[in-house]
This record gives sequence, structure tokens and C-alpha cells, in this order.
Amino acid sequence: APGAARIAILAPPGSYQVVLEVGDETREANLEVMKDPNSEGTLENIAGQTALLRELRADMETVTEMVNEIEWLRRQLLDVKAVAEETNQVEAIASTVDGLEGSLIAVEEQLIQLSATGTGQDGIRWPNMLAGRIGYLAGAVASADFPPTDQMREVHALLRERLAVQQAREAGEAARAPG
Repeated sequence: APGAARIAILAPPGSYQVVLEVGDETREANLEVMKDPNSEGTLENIAGQTALLRELRADMETVTEMVNEIEWLRRQLLDVKAVAEETNQVEAIASTVDGLEGSLIAVEEQLIQLSATGTGQDGIRWPNMLAGRIGYLAGAVASADFPPTDQMREVHALLRERLAVQQAREAGEAARAPG
């Protein structure tokens, strides 16, 4: 989605079991991920960082699911319009469908930047929306082996509040949609 980011989380130091399956053959091995000896962050710092990154990734997945649902609902609205045209009932439902589609777009515009084209200087022409802001915060949190700052946690709380508002709006519009 425009402005969205992938949130990759490095495996924190610890013991892991790796399983490789190729065809009918399975191989297992133990793996020890060690802390970078040049890092000043403690294991506790890294655990705090990893926990917040997991929360941010879950938030990004929620945004992605919402955008997918909105796009699906908008597709259904186009289908309703097509049926209305075939049955000469366009006037009876067009304004309702258009109003609902406009409401869905208004929610989607808060989640992702719909004006972005993927070319040129979109990043400075158009502001990041919720998905972009979550991705930006995740990048800042992942930048070093230190625990998230109080400011990072405050920004995360604000973004979560905004996500909850958009979830409520999207649920209300989805309830009004046909089907």
C-alpha cells in the first residue's frame, strides 16, 4: 500500500531450533543467536525493543486487513451499481452507494496515502498516513539495541488511538454496506 512499510524483526539473542523440510526429508538443528559484542544494549533492552516491534507489526497487519476489507467493500459497491444499471434502478440507489463509497474512502485515506503515485517525490508531496507513521516508528525503534524511549511509547499510544478510531469508523461503514 502507498506509504506502508514492511516491518522486519530480527530474532533476539537466545536459543532456537531450526527445522528444514525438503520433500519428505526433515533436518533439525539447534541455533544460538548471540548478542552483538559491540552493542551496548542489554538483553533486557533488546527484549523491550522486540516486544514493541511485534506490537507495531500487529498494528500494521490490522491496517492492511482494514485496507483490504475497504477495497473489497468498494468492489462490491461497484457490482451493486452495475446491477442497478442493468435493472434501470440507478437513481434509486446511486446516491446511497456513492455516499457509502465516499465514507469508505474517507476511512482509507486515514490509513494509507491514496494520492501517492509511487514515482517522483511523493514522500514530500503527500503526508504519511497511519500505515506510514507506524512503519516510520518501527524503523526508529529497530535502529539500535536499546529499549524504546518514552517518546516512542507515547507516539505508539497515539497511533493506536488513531487506529482504534478508524477501526470504529470502518466497522460502521461496513455494517451499512450491501451483502
